[in-house]
Amino acid sequence: MVSCVARDGTDVQKLQEALDEDCGKGHNMGSVSHYAIQSGGACYEPNTVADHASSE
Repeated sequence: MVSCVARDGTDVQKLQEALDEDCGKGHNMGSVSHYAIQSGGACYEPNTVADHASSE
């Protein structure tokens, strides 16, 4: 299993762009599943871009 942690101070817009790319914004064909960070998903809270970009 790969762990990803957004570095403190990373530009939120850049994190969002990376999430959009990895999660396939608009077409759900990205390289990772995005369901866990969707509202109600296991990793949705806390609801911040940095937390959504970080995973274990």
